[in-house]
Amino acid sequence: MRTKEAIRSFAHSLNIDLIGFTDALPLRADAASFQTWLEAGMQGGMHWLERRPLARHDPADLLEGAQTVICVAVSYHAAHQSAPHAARYAYGRDYHVVLADKLAQVLAFLRQADPDIQAKICVDTSPLAEKPLAVKAGLGWQGRNTLLINDCFGSWLCLGELIIDRAYAPDSPAQKRCGSCRACIEACPTGAIRTDGSLDAVRCLSYISSYDDEEPCDLHGTILGCDICQSVCPFNRRPLSCREEAFLQPNPLTGSTAQKLIALNQEAYEAMRRDTAFCRLPYARFRRNLVRAGLMPPSA
Repeated sequence: MRTKEAIRSFAHSLNIDLIGFTDALPLRADAASFQTWLEAGMQGGMHWLERRPLARHDPADLLEGAQTVICVAVSYHAAHQSAPHAARYAYGRDYHVVLADKLAQVLAFLRQADPDIQAKICVDTSPLAEKPLAVKAGLGWQGRNTLLINDCFGSWLCLGELIIDRAYAPDSPAQKRCGSCRACIEACPTGAIRTDGSLDAVRCLSYISSYDDEEPCDLHGTILGCDICQSVCPFNRRPLSCREEAFLQPNPLTGSTAQKLIALNQEAYEAMRRDTAFCRLPYARFRRNLVRAGLMPPSA
């Protein structure tokens, strides 16, 4: 087996900014809170969250014999990013692809020393409670906006997990540091961030831009995602910068002007959105969001 120190060193060589270890035991308290959230209907149209909700908080449901969850995070923040029409996470390549590749390399590194190790790679593609596990592994805490926040990197982080059937000593959980700050709550234009630490997804602009075609709201100039609650967070004022080249270069859509986006036909859009966060945004919704973001007149 590789040592934790060797795994950390290898992960950092892959531009993985944060890595932590935790056990694979069920997260019972988080599962109960999640069930209450579902029963309140705050998931909106994300009906897949309702399937096997208890399994979401039990890593062993995804990998038989699971003992450890290796949690990783990669920063996507860069001061030079200038794509005003999309949230920062959508600026470069799709993070699901990037982190899955990095975790595959970590797994290959583990198998060089332990060929029989069994593992499961998760990058928001499996029913797994990523943020509670990242907190438990010491990567950061869940802020009032429900995002994972780290002292050094703020909340500009993409998360991924590697579940393995080997036991490693767990790291210490992170402690909440939001204190009495309510900046994100007060800045949210739709009141999606609740005072009890939960998010009403139906009101969230990020959710609306991705899933809701009926809500006639103002997307505040952004056609995919929303960074308002992150932009006002004190921990995001001077975060350490992204090192990952895949996130530092604009993709074909974030590198385009509003005029070029408006002129795209469906064929061109489909070609440009591959391996980007826009791959989850159908063309019809993309066009609708251009209107809701104030970038295109309704009649165009």
